[in-house]
Amino acid sequence: MESTTKKDFSPEIITELVKAQFGSATQIKSLTPLTAGWFNSAYQVEFTDHQLDAILRIAPHPEQRLLTYEHDLMRKELLVYETLQRAGTIPVPRLLAYDLSRQLIERDYMFIEKLSGRPLDQILDSLNETQKEHIHRQIGEIAAAAQSIQGESFGYFGDGPGSGSSTWRAAFSAFVDALLDDGETLDVALPLPYDRIRTLFQVQSHTLDEVHTPVLVHWDLWPVNIFVIEKNGQFEVEGIIDWERAYWGDPESEPPLAVRFYGPAFYQGYGKDLTDTPEATIRRKMYNLYLLLVMKIEAKVRFEEAEHLGWVQSMLEKELREFEQL
Repeated sequence: MESTTKKDFSPEIITELVKAQFGSATQIKSLTPLTAGWFNSAYQVEFTDHQLDAILRIAPHPEQRLLTYEHDLMRKELLVYETLQRAGTIPVPRLLAYDLSRQLIERDYMFIEKLSGRPLDQILDSLNETQKEHIHRQIGEIAAAAQSIQGESFGYFGDGPGSGSSTWRAAFSAFVDALLDDGETLDVALPLPYDRIRTLFQVQSHTLDEVHTPVLVHWDLWPVNIFVIEKNGQFEVEGIIDWERAYWGDPESEPPLAVRFYGPAFYQGYGKDLTDTPEATIRRKMYNLYLLLVMKIEAKVRFEEAEHLGWVQSMLEKELREFEQL
């Protein structure tokens, strides 16, 4: 399933980007397009000398139709990288170089270190239950470490929706409003009228006021973004990639559909159970619904056809029915 935000680039263009960042004498040994991911174009670059092999990520064109929170997303990710580098506690690939000038190419691009391992989704079927639980526990530990990093305000990085909000209610409400505005503009059909969905969120928005401290939330902890490496017969998490959708928010807003995939072992590593107040339960339903709305609406700017949309539609209908009963 190919995304319309991605584009193929010639070896000549990529060579030009490489030499601009690493020097005119740099030679490319091999260049491999990467098909995973639905947003940036990506290439694995292997050099002939001894410097680190790299992953080149090229952002969509600035005039590409995107969701509001996705505008200049690579620039937001660089701000996240600055935060992660200051903290120094989260396993991430090293940022090697980037260019936001759009002079050589009319897009932002960045080079990051190529990790040695493989995405969890590629090796999951070959792991036994003990190995899976060990990795899931580590993912919980990393999520907890990320959420120990606190921000000064809530919202997306840069100028994204809710940026600089003094309350989580204001930030998350801005997330929802921007997304629903996008859906209306794109003429995406939802199971309920847009005004009704807005009202459902507004009625329950008071539950967000229990969240007082903005923490770093990855918001994309799917197995494809978890790199795993084998060391002495044991599988370990090597690094977490794709931080562009991170924001300052409620730690329990890490997408429930993604986190739930990792089961009880995740929460053992995470070090605490989910908050069990009625308000917290409602908040998590709101986050779940927001994620499903993103998956539904983003398809309009991504795909000619999307294989997962039938599942998203049925889940969205179910979650909205349940949300109306709160």
